[in-house]
Amino acid sequence: MSVVGYPTPGKGKAKQLVGAFCEGAGGKLVEQIPEQLLPGAAVFYGVTAATVHLWRQAKAEGREWYYIDNAYFDVCRDKYFRVTRCRLQHDGRGTSDGKRFRRLGIPVQPWRGAGEHLLVVPQSDEFMRVCAGYPGSWLEDVLHDLRVDTKRELRVRPWSRDKKAWYATLPADLDRCHLLVTYSSAAAISALLAGVPAIVDSRDSIAWPMSTQNDGLETPRRPEGREAWAAVVADRQWTIEEMRSGLAWEMLQETALA
Repeated sequence: MSVVGYPTPGKGKAKQLVGAFCEGAGGKLVEQIPEQLLPGAAVFYGVTAATVHLWRQAKAEGREWYYIDNAYFDVCRDKYFRVTRCRLQHDGRGTSDGKRFRRLGIPVQPWRGAGEHLLVVPQSDEFMRVCAGYPGSWLEDVLHDLRVDTKRELRVRPWSRDKKAWYATLPADLDRCHLLVTYSSAAAISALLAGVPAIVDSRDSIAWPMSTQNDGLETPRRPEGREAWAAVVADRQWTIEEMRSGLAWEMLQETALA
């Protein structure tokens, strides 16, 4: 099967990552974004206005497509990158031997008790419009609903392009946090590992199996099995070198790792 990468023009990181993955898969990059997909599976790093028509074509045709984005674990940002097949995120289910997660050395903290505030984490307007296809403002809608359902303080962390700086201050907002609320941000993973319950609105989020539901604001779900789940998450992200070597491609061909 041929594999073709479509990096967003002008973004060096997109070209580097898509190029590494395609090299490991025996594929190629396009030099200019075409109006229609070329034959074969499609590879994207994020989906932007420049590539959304190709992504939508792949989905409409039932074409195999691969999506690359930042690491699931915030502490691995810029070193690891997630890759999924025909999804924006893995569904969080499966089994793992835990070796890749143990190598990361990320602790899974005990569940915390009730906190003082709810932390609301919106994602970029472009992601919500292009990828999520959300009509209107997710932040306005969720704040309206939360104000009806809880009297706790609602603390919003605005989206920032500087992800490294953004996540560096996240632990401070998780201190005495009762619940984190987001659409599908990796911040939910950070919260769950820190012992803070989380709500994710998207069933496509890898955090969905560990998340609570909207009717559980005061007594949010604190499920068992976070270590096993985190091990599955760790198996779904790779370094650039692991992409270039073909390891990511090989692992993604296993049905359970799709």
